[in-house]
Amino acid sequence: GFSHGTSGRFNLGFDGPTADLGTIGGGRLRLEGVQSRVGDAYAAFGTSTGDATTSTRADVVARTKIGKTRVLFTAGSGSFDDMTSSPTKLSQYTGAKLRLELPIGGSSLRFEAATKSKNKTPIADYVEDEASSDVQMLLRHKGGSLSSEYGFEQTLATGTRDYVGSHTKHYTGVVRGGRFFTSQQLTSGRLTATASLASYTLSANGTTKDTPANAQSAAGPTFGLATQWDFDDHLRLQVAHAANEDSASASFYFGDPIPSLILDISQTNEATLSYRTRRGFVASATMVGERYASYLGTTTLFGRGLSIDWPIDDRWRVRAWTFGLNDQSAAISAVTLGSSRGRDVGWLTYYASPGMRFDAIYRRETDPIEFGRYLDGDAAFVLNKHVMLILTDERHATRSSFGLSLRFGSADGK
Repeated sequence: GFSHGTSGRFNLGFDGPTADLGTIGGGRLRLEGVQSRVGDAYAAFGTSTGDATTSTRADVVARTKIGKTRVLFTAGSGSFDDMTSSPTKLSQYTGAKLRLELPIGGSSLRFEAATKSKNKTPIADYVEDEASSDVQMLLRHKGGSLSSEYGFEQTLATGTRDYVGSHTKHYTGVVRGGRFFTSQQLTSGRLTATASLASYTLSANGTTKDTPANAQSAAGPTFGLATQWDFDDHLRLQVAHAANEDSASASFYFGDPIPSLILDISQTNEATLSYRTRRGFVASATMVGERYASYLGTTTLFGRGLSIDWPIDDRWRVRAWTFGLNDQSAAISAVTLGSSRGRDVGWLTYYASPGMRFDAIYRRETDPIEFGRYLDGDAAFVLNKHVMLILTDERHATRSSFGLSLRFGSADGK
């Protein structure tokens, strides 16, 4: 398969950090990609070229079986070049992952190993290298109404940063992480309940310009609980509490002073009530609250949202959702965060024929970065089972863009 796309953009200067207000500029972006699949092996290569950026990416995915063991292998590499001399965006990266899954009676044992590396070379600034590896073992068992999962994970992240022309601004960082976890899921009639428990250990050490050696450690547990209750075939209630840990990376030591190493744990509570019909109509209401604690302080979020998905008939479909988010932090002023953020979307789809579809999308965002109103439209034309034509158009308060893509390939993707 081969795909080629182009799009244009006109920037009025309001969304660029270095642009002068009121100026009008032009921009172009060209996308090209080649994809191929033979059996269970898949390969892809793509490029993207703009007025000031160039990026490339290549990926390989292979699936096979050795006896009863299922094997998955992925590998990829790429680069990103920013001709505007950005201090953080000139980079090259590689990565690979191997997964083995073996059935054992009514259970399954999975082993996964992954590695990735990245190099950043900003012009006349610094050279930065990062690498990480991850090993995970997972045992799953299903017996009747109870499903169990047990596992452990070990991670290692290393990194260095050296500033050009400086013999003192040298930084190194090493972070090791461990996680033991288990979850139990019980299904009884219309009720499904899942409980999870994890224990984390973190250790970090490195050197900075001002601190020749520094070692820190942290540890702690997390707990999660989720329930789903189907009142009948139409009405469903989902309630969940989850704790997620965001481990520090090697760049933890790329500055002075060095922050305290703690478990960055996000405590999230969420409740969703949804209603669905056999004809495909779905409506839902969601409320979510999050308390995120890190070395920067504690941030509290409150969110609420509504959504509908209504296939009116065989030709028309309406989707709409709204979500508002209130952001509060003990360490960051409300002026910096903004009082609220959110998004409203309306999506109308018309199926002109089995091979032709039109979309009209309205999107409004109150995010302080992507603020304003959008109007998007796209159309997909299946010319035959090998060729598809896609047209896109977007209108925004400060910019507009258009796109054209022509996709070739067989119907089954081979």
